[in-house]
Amino acid sequence: MKSRFSLDDLWLFQQVVQHGGIAAAATATGIPQATLSRRLKGLEQTLGGRLLERSAHYFSLTELGEHYYQRCTPLLAELREIRNQLDDQHTRLCGRLRITAPVSMTQSWLGQCFFAFMQQYPGIQLDLVLSNQYENLIEQHIDAAFRVGEPRDSSWIARPVWSTRMTLCASAQYLANAEPVSHPQQLHQHPLLAAYPINE
Repeated sequence: MKSRFSLDDLWLFQQVVQHGGIAAAATATGIPQATLSRRLKGLEQTLGGRLLERSAHYFSLTELGEHYYQRCTPLLAELREIRNQLDDQHTRLCGRLRITAPVSMTQSWLGQCFFAFMQQYPGIQLDLVLSNQYENLIEQHIDAAFRVGEPRDSSWIARPVWSTRMTLCASAQYLANAEPVSHPQQLHQHPLLAAYPINE
């Protein structure tokens, strides 16, 4: 009973044929010539016949070698394609991603980021929960949240992604008729405060 041969050895045999010799195949594959020769000899012993006629100045396929090359080349190409497809499916990002973010932040900045993300990773379905409230991540099954300020839960893994400055403005006429402000808590006494989306 003949021992089984390796598909890697068949691939090496194919490389030798396609590159026209062991030296050229060794350069293309990065495998030492001695290793290639040993693997080819082992393949020939397993198959029970010579695949190549080779010398220092001569290289050709035997009848057996021509038969194996013609039959194995399309099979190896198909196996390579299957492997690439499986690798692509394994590494490609896909699935559902549930994210919560403030409304104004999404309108002014995050919306563009989400759109670019979906273009780059079309296999991911974004489920956006736009809310200015602090949604419970566990109860709402949320994968990621964008928050303003420091996290309230120390167990969260938080990373800063954006910084901005807030500016308080008032007209001279309003300030002339209003009580002086010496602490942020006093701002609750002033009815003319408004927050607008920040675009920069």
